[in-house]
Amino acid sequence: MKKLSFLIMIAAFMLTSACSVVDEVNQSLDYVNEANSLLNSMSEFAENAPGLVENAATDPEMRTELENQVNTLTENIEEFNNIDAPAVAEDLHQDLVSKNEELLNQFEQVQQDGEVMAEEIKNSEIFQTVEDITSLIDAVEKLEL
Repeated sequence: MKKLSFLIMIAAFMLTSACSVVDEVNQSLDYVNEANSLLNSMSEFAENAPGLVENAATDPEMRTELENQVNTLTENIEEFNNIDAPAVAEDLHQDLVSKNEELLNQFEQVQQDGEVMAEEIKNSEIFQTVEDITSLIDAVEKLEL
């Protein structure tokens, strides 16, 4: 009877440990998906924004589109910064959050009364910061298990 109880305890322990590993893998995959989503939206912004910036001064529709993209990206960054990173990604997450905060500050500097100032974006470091952040995509992809 003692042997049976001991075997059941060992089996329960192994099952619990396996669940923990599966949870960690799932958290890592979720994190990678979240990070890739953010980095993809930044890449899209980097591709679209220069053209929008050029036309925003003369075309109100382009100005509105630029503002929408900045606002959407800002929301995405803030959401990402608030997620809990798995242990395997803590250092990378901290790097991303730090760069994201820098980008959020730059976005604040190019807005006046809630409106994005296209000329200010053109003269800012926003595109360089976005490039720095998107360069971390390789590190994020290495997290995939």
